Amino acid sequence: MNELTIPDASQMRGEIKAFMSERDILIARTAAISVITCIEELEAANDFLTSVLVPLHKRIEDKRKQYSLVLRRLATQWDGEFKPTEEAVAGMIRGLKGSIITYTREQEEKARKAQEELDRQMEEERKKGEDVEWTAVSIVPVTPRTIRGETGTTTVKEVPYVEIYDESLLERKYLMPNVSLVNRDVKAGIKVNGARLAYRDEVATRVKK
Repeated sequence: MNELTIPDASQMRGEIKAFMSERDILIARTAAISVITCIEELEAANDFLTSVLVPLHKRIEDKRKQYSLVLRRLATQWDGEFKPTEEAVAGMIRGLKGSIITYTREQEEKARKAQEELDRQMEEERKKGEDVEWTAVSIVPVTPRTIRGETGTTTVKEVPYVEIYDESLLERKYLMPNVSLVNRDVKAGIKVNGARLAYRDEVATRVKK
């Protein structure tokens, strides 16, 4: 792509002001001939239109399009140059957030299984003797879902969403399926056959300013 030059803002504003000055001068002249009562005035109106107003309008329009076209092309060029790096960084963010979710889920599952095993052992001890006091105790620390650091905070949170698990069970009013209607009713607590409220983990990151 050819290198494009950013339009000079002061030059552009100077041209706009020049057009505005011409406009202000022409307002009175246009008003003076706007009431047409004879053929001579009709011809004068035509001459004024074709020699002054229409050419001026075209010059203004052409100049506007010229600046707008350059700016649009610049925007497209800038987007194209920024996009690969932006997408690469976004990919790294998604990957790292996915790793955080995976680790958090794994640790929570380990804690759950360890707690179940402890509960099972405590229940067996309780059954062996009536005098054994049974108390559920957590032996595995739960991985925090919020990690705070000097530069910011990352939180793994459960986000509700509506899952359509069987379209064949949906009532007629929910079909095509009408996802927005299904979402609205399920979130409102209405029972919708074939759909349910589910949860997925998402990572939210807040950077300290």
